[in-house]
Amino acid sequence: MAIPSNRRRDTIQLICREPYRLFFPLGICMGTIGVSPWLLYAFGWAETYSSFFHSSVQMLVYMNCFITGFLTTFIPRVTGTPFATGVEIASFALMLLGALLFLYQQAWVMAEGCYILWLVLLVVFIVRRILKKRKEGLDAGSPPIELMWIPWAVFHGILGTLLLILGQLKVISPLVIRAGKPMMEQGFLLSVVMGIGGFLIPRIMGTYRPAKIPFVHLLCAAGLLVSFVIEGLGYLSWGYGLRALVITIIFYATGIVQRLGGPLALYAWLARIAAWMIALGLWAAAFFSDYRVAVLHIAFIGGFSLMTFAIATMVVMSHSGAGERLRQPLWILWAVICGIALAVIKRTVVIFYPEIYFTFLGLASSLWIITAFCWLGFMIPYLLKVPEGDEFERMHEQVKRQVVKP
Repeated sequence: MAIPSNRRRDTIQLICREPYRLFFPLGICMGTIGVSPWLLYAFGWAETYSSFFHSSVQMLVYMNCFITGFLTTFIPRVTGTPFATGVEIASFALMLLGALLFLYQQAWVMAEGCYILWLVLLVVFIVRRILKKRKEGLDAGSPPIELMWIPWAVFHGILGTLLLILGQLKVISPLVIRAGKPMMEQGFLLSVVMGIGGFLIPRIMGTYRPAKIPFVHLLCAAGLLVSFVIEGLGYLSWGYGLRALVITIIFYATGIVQRLGGPLALYAWLARIAAWMIALGLWAAAFFSDYRVAVLHIAFIGGFSLMTFAIATMVVMSHSGAGERLRQPLWILWAVICGIALAVIKRTVVIFYPEIYFTFLGLASSLWIITAFCWLGFMIPYLLKVPEGDEFERMHEQVKRQVVKP
């Protein structure tokens, strides 16, 4: 049965107004595909596996679905500029799905090309709205210093990807892959966490304080870039040590790790714990570089993934008009805590049980998939709920006052 044109038009308008309603569920599906090689291989359902496919899908597609959904919802709202257009939403989705398709076909360079195009589209999306705001005389002043990490994230993403592509094509020494791949993956995501996370998390925690020493951000930005050069030269412990130091300093400077002055909602606790897990995973990689692939999953699963669930919960519940429920200890967040914790444990302790290495990886994958779909199942009613017009605007103004003007 065909969907009536007016209903289809309303659905498209809703997604353009709040793109997270499309990209958050898509992200869960992409994450499931990304961890599936370990599950399929561990239980004998596949004869081979590709760790490159796994890491690339998780970093280039899964995480970026959530970043796309968040930024394309957040930026128009806080700047008071037009919502995303249908063409912009379709372009973002096309690049993400294109990257997945090329990764599946092991066309690595084509997938990485889609990633670069996705980054370019993201820059265009942001710049268009900044220029629109200034053209209309709505510029409220300089942006928060934390947001300087967003262009730095794009820089890492594009430079790292170009180095990776040139190394794969053997245009330059393949040794540059040792710096290019982590720069593409970690450099981009760590910068996003220090930018968006450094801006948002202290505000929802109530520990925000205006930056008094902006040069610290500039110095740390340079340090992050140097850390990948050091890693590319083969000094893994020093590279990860510098990277861990950078993110620890930024988390302290922005107020993420400050002592709390009162009670905190569970989703905010999870965001704070996720920040600590990212730092912990990087420090572990510095001190135990021989096991860096395993211990980095403390940052990947317990950090990036947990932060994704925490922030996405806040976005979905707030935009559906159920923001009051965020003050309650939602059972789904306790389920996320248990599932993510078990997945991290299974993925990291595998270094002590090499004889059942792939069994543990399969179990970790299963735990993550179960947790992710439990979360999505809980969120579906809120993803589909659309508040009335007046309530919708009032709700957004309330969230904006809390986040932008703490």
